[in-house]
Amino acid sequence: MPALWRNLATPMLDVWIGDCLLLLAIPTYMAFVIQRIRPSLLPGDGIQFENTGRLQAEYEKRYRMRLLFLRLAPALIAIYFLIRIVLWPGDRDADGPSLVSLLIAVFTVYVASMVGTVVVRIRQERVFVLAHPLFQDSFLPVRPRVLAALPWALSLGVLIASLLVEDMGARLALLGLGVVGMVIGSKLRYRQISHSRFELPWDEPMGSRIAEVVEQFGLTPKKLVLLPSLVANAAAMPDGTVVVTSALRTLATPAEVASVVAHELSHVRDSEAKKWRWLRVISFIPLGALAGLGIGIGEGTPFEAFVPPLIGFGLMTLAILPIWFVSHRTRPAEFKCDADAARLGLGLELASCLNKITRFMGQPSHWVGIDRHLLTHPSLEDRTARLVAAVGESGRPSV
Repeated sequence: MPALWRNLATPMLDVWIGDCLLLLAIPTYMAFVIQRIRPSLLPGDGIQFENTGRLQAEYEKRYRMRLLFLRLAPALIAIYFLIRIVLWPGDRDADGPSLVSLLIAVFTVYVASMVGTVVVRIRQERVFVLAHPLFQDSFLPVRPRVLAALPWALSLGVLIASLLVEDMGARLALLGLGVVGMVIGSKLRYRQISHSRFELPWDEPMGSRIAEVVEQFGLTPKKLVLLPSLVANAAAMPDGTVVVTSALRTLATPAEVASVVAHELSHVRDSEAKKWRWLRVISFIPLGALAGLGIGIGEGTPFEAFVPPLIGFGLMTLAILPIWFVSHRTRPAEFKCDADAARLGLGLELASCLNKITRFMGQPSHWVGIDRHLLTHPSLEDRTARLVAAVGESGRPSV
């Protein structure tokens, strides 16, 4: 029986299929990234949302496709290779490309996909801004985007190059250089975002409303930045800066934006941006060590041809664990920040603003499938329910 299955499987499924699917997963993931952060408004100058039910159906369809390509397929292919190694360890007829050539291919496909993603996203945003002039100031110029992506691309290239050299000293030096480049790239990105030219004027209506909330909260952010972006959002940066995107300013009322700033001030007070950044780095270190161990053990063995797809698909599958680990800690923090905003009497404003953000970004009101465990933020449905309950219990003190 094993011989029969071997004769059937070897011509159809070999390591080349695993390598090709691994490369295909990269541009597929980029395509999902584009769709997930795509603003959704009807044509015209006014702010009119599309039907929420249709957005829900579109999201669920994209989710199932993402689950198939990025979760189920890698796991099934990795299982196949493990079974094949166990059943037919002497089969060497279907050797795939070498580890070096595959790493070069992965780097090339990733950079090309990233460039393609940026190009498509810029085109989508231009079309959107032409249809909705209210968001004209939310179009981020091309040059800052390119400059922000360069350190990451170069650092990734150095990390790939560290695996291609034979000398262990040179390999460790390149690996360290790549990691340092990633850290520097992150800091340059944060510095670019919090540049003084983007600081929000406190004397504007929105600035004045935020100033009232800042005074009542008892904490002043290092900077209050208005960032040109079509992603309606706000964020607390590791250095204590609070970022509000121009799309959110256009979409929400000054009181709603102030409620989101109160939420972010809670993050700043507890230094959570720093905590989550380092938690993500630390949680992914075991995966990197596992990949290096697998490559070291597999090189020069009869199973060397199976190492690239096994490592690739194994990491894609096991990446769920650190993502779950981080999300399991960030979701309670989001509820805590919402509660802090509600205590300032801004619970209903925050619920209304979250609803606008969710519908504008084409997201559902509740998460489905595995996203309920892997996304860093709770669903709109869960957050709104808690905010409404908090308002009902404590009333609405005036600010």
